Amino acid sequence: MSQVTGPVSINQLAVGTAAVQVTATPGRLAWGVTIRPLSANTGKIYVGTSSGVTTASGFELAAGEQHTFHVFDPSTLWLIASAASQAVCFEFS
Repeated sequence: MSQVTGPVSINQLAVGTAAVQVTATPGRLAWGVTIRPLSANTGKIYVGTSSGVTTASGFELAAGEQHTFHVFDPSTLWLIASAASQAVCFEFS
């Protein structure tokens, strides 16, 4: 088995007040996806596992915070923001 020594892919995604799916996936992941809202964001990002994620039900991330979600398929993650025109950066590994 080969060891992952660095990120597979780093991307950014625009997030608004309607749920968006994390779809830019490089294939099956070894470690998961780390999501960090951009420091310029004025609202919060919420992460869930369906298109039904809301600001009341998602895992909350404020600007500059980050969390690694240990999933093999990043497309199982959905994001929604508490304000329009927010963005996140993420790293697949």
